[in-house]
Parts: sequence; C-alpha cells; structure tokens
Amino acid sequence: MTLAHATPELLTAYADGSLSEGLSLLVASHLTFCPACRRRVARLEALGGALLCDGA
Repeated sequence: MTLAHATPELLTAYADGSLSEGLSLLVASHLTFCPACRRRVARLEALGGALLCDGA
C-alpha cells in the first residue's frame, strides 16, 4: 500500500493551528503513520516557535 504525503500547505496549516477540527484530525492520523510528514511538521513548529521568540 502506498501512503500519500500531505501537501506542504496542509502541513503548514496543521503546524500553525489554522486547520478545521476535521482536517486537523485527518492530518494527525496521517502523522501517526508517516515519519517524513512528522519530521516536516516538527521543523515547521520549531521555525514558528523561533519566529515567536525572535519577535519578543
């Protein structure tokens, strides 16, 4: 079975918390099975956190 990756736009929206509850649940489910997308979300969250700290 081939597991399609979530789009970069979808992962970015997930990382910044702007997805609807339904889409967020779908992405979260995908992340449990996809280490590549988990790594991408972790990088996006780290980048967002760094930007918030830099702006303080």
